[in-house]
Amino acid sequence: MAGRNFHTGEPEEGKSRYYVPFVKLYEPSILDYTTKQRIIQGKQNICFTGYSNLSVKQRYPGTGQNGNTEFEPAAYRGMRKTGGDTHSVKKIAYCKNLWYDIITMPMIVTQQIENIQTLIIFRGNMILLTKSAGIQLPDISVYKKCIEYQLAADWFIEPDHGYAALRLEEAAPEPTGCIWTPMRELFAIQHPIAPVVCRAAGLMNWRIKSRFCGKCGSHLHNSTDETARVCLSCGSVFYPVIAPAMIVLVEKGDSILLARHKQRNTDMFTCLAGYVEHGENLEQCVAREVLEEAGITITNIRYMGSQSWPFPDQLMVAFKADWQSGDLHPDDGEINELRWFKRDQLPVIPGKGSVAYNLITGSFRQEK
Repeated sequence: MAGRNFHTGEPEEGKSRYYVPFVKLYEPSILDYTTKQRIIQGKQNICFTGYSNLSVKQRYPGTGQNGNTEFEPAAYRGMRKTGGDTHSVKKIAYCKNLWYDIITMPMIVTQQIENIQTLIIFRGNMILLTKSAGIQLPDISVYKKCIEYQLAADWFIEPDHGYAALRLEEAAPEPTGCIWTPMRELFAIQHPIAPVVCRAAGLMNWRIKSRFCGKCGSHLHNSTDETARVCLSCGSVFYPVIAPAMIVLVEKGDSILLARHKQRNTDMFTCLAGYVEHGENLEQCVAREVLEEAGITITNIRYMGSQSWPFPDQLMVAFKADWQSGDLHPDDGEINELRWFKRDQLPVIPGKGSVAYNLITGSFRQEK
């Protein structure tokens, strides 16, 4: 079976699995032996809507017998095995090392997305926009092509929030007429779609890390009742993980404390930051992180604001604090350089849209 070129839609021989079209199964259907073998070998994938019973009859050569393998839609949009040749089913499910029930991903039908206003396509921390003037998301035709030509690694819809999100395979070609743009650019200009993009990106990152049950190891499925992943084997429910982290700007007279972190390996200076640990509140986290990373004690810790930061799952909580005592002793494991800067002599700092920029420039609402 030939694949299809994403840009032209024309059949092409010898394409990778990213170009292999789906075998679309909506109602009871039959897979012949050749098609089954292509699936087992990873050369072809099958998919279904997940909303109606599906029976697959498979013929086994050399035995003279037909085997029936029946499936039914489970409570959480997954498919549950109810009988038949377990060995063959597992082979199909293990297509290209991706554990899905019988498919590599579900089929998006027009009815599911035709009323969705915001269609978001990700690749890593980039978002796909059209090349037209201004910031504009791709239309439904681009979204549907990504599905039809099997370019999507994952997708989901949140009708209550009015959007659908799709994550492209890393090797997928860039759709014609579109361009990849860092998500941070939307945050920098506070674009109206930035909040929903932030939510979609955070949930997409969570889905990447939430494919298997942490209790029994079974594959997880989407809940139909809430934003969660559920295990059909043991009943465990997993909710999106949000990692609270503090970020603080320490002030000493007319100077502020900024650090150049080892992880970034750049000339950029920013505020001290760290994750909240079990057993401590946010203010205790601020004091601990400053002492660990800078070797000083602080006072007058005050809340300034917060920001969702889906890189991959942080909730950044911003504070200011005043220096109390001690000389600077940077943590050699995390900090390359630690210095006091006058406000009119700042080094390179994070760009607009980041909570660090807002702290350093005094851009939080209560400071205006």
